[in-house]
Amino acid sequence: MKIQLDSFLKAEDLVGKTIDKPQIATIKNVSFVEASDLGFKSEEGRFQLIVEFNDDTFEWLANKTSLKAIKSVYGSESNDWIGKKISLYALDQNVSGELKKVVYAKVIAK
Repeated sequence: MKIQLDSFLKAEDLVGKTIDKPQIATIKNVSFVEASDLGFKSEEGRFQLIVEFNDDTFEWLANKTSLKAIKSVYGSESNDWIGKKISLYALDQNVSGELKKVVYAKVIAK
């Protein structure tokens, strides 16, 4: 059994992966996490995707930009996303005045 200590997807898990050379991942599950159940303060809940690549499974609180990209190709019913491929990459982004790496997804049209 492979040991995985942290199951949350972080930009560090995508070192060297760019929009032009992304990490291909498979969506294993999609669920909605209420704002009160998030580990940080938020006014609204977030969609959590379970993604798998390199024999590892990660939980990812997808941002709206990524969700829109996935929805534009696979449709608005998240159950239809299960088993589908997405491309993951990390970009530098200003987050609350601090430059941080943020995980994004894109989908190459079917």
